[in-house]
Amino acid sequence: MTVFIILTYLLLLIYCINQISHTIEQENKQRIFKLLNNFTKTIFFSFLTGIIICLITQSSSIVTILTISLVSAKILKLDKGLAIIIGSNIGTTLISLIITLDIGQLYFFFILIGVVLYFFKKEFLSHLLIHLGLAFLCLSLLEKELLNLFNDDFVNDLILKSSNPITGVVSGTIISFLIQSSAATIALTQKLYMNNLLTPILGISLMMGANIGTTISGLLFSISSSTDAKRLALSSMLFNILGVVLFVPFLYIYKESISTLNNTYLISLSHIYFNIITGIIGILFIKPLCYISKVIIT
Repeated sequence: MTVFIILTYLLLLIYCINQISHTIEQENKQRIFKLLNNFTKTIFFSFLTGIIICLITQSSSIVTILTISLVSAKILKLDKGLAIIIGSNIGTTLISLIITLDIGQLYFFFILIGVVLYFFKKEFLSHLLIHLGLAFLCLSLLEKELLNLFNDDFVNDLILKSSNPITGVVSGTIISFLIQSSAATIALTQKLYMNNLLTPILGISLMMGANIGTTISGLLFSISSSTDAKRLALSSMLFNILGVVLFVPFLYIYKESISTLNNTYLISLSHIYFNIITGIIGILFIKPLCYISKVIIT
């Protein structure tokens, strides 16, 4: 029964996160298209545009699918499209950090203010606050149910045996792909870590895998698109995979350096720094990544 309750809360959390992204996207649709049309003249500006758009929408999946569509329609070039997606990886870290903060206990006030604003015809803010409050509530309920589940000796042993970083990366990739939300995956990982149910290494490796998992949806979306759109989706996946490959050998050093800054929010902070570092490195290797994708997809 506990598993079904967890799945219900998880689906509600994913729904709330998607609604937050959708609400922000609808409110700022014209602004997003204006940014894409006016600020993608160079690779660097495309990278900055990706960060800004994802800060607005808080969904790297939306940015990826939109960018693939523009590349498929030959409005954007492959290298600039990849720069936007790399930038979006940085922008999307905000929502996963927000929903793991202790302000989640104030979910009642977010929902209450949202309902009051609805009666004053402030629909944008109303929908945003209500879904944010519900996301906090779902995460809080999920945390309690997961604590009950992880008290089971079998589950505990299974987690301890899965503390290998490679296992964590693969698990994070699968979970993020299945639930189609890296933010939800990382938020849950952070909560489990805060309750001492995950080792720091397993938590960070799950976070890295979550970044790969979200790129699979873009790859699937590009199947019916143009050749360049397929190359863009593949380049995006290769970028995230190479970022993880680059970090895994230094995982223990990376964990120690992050934990000196803030050990409580280790997973969320690791997510932010990981995406910033790989994003800066990725900008320097956009041309090679595009070339590799052209060799693979001819």
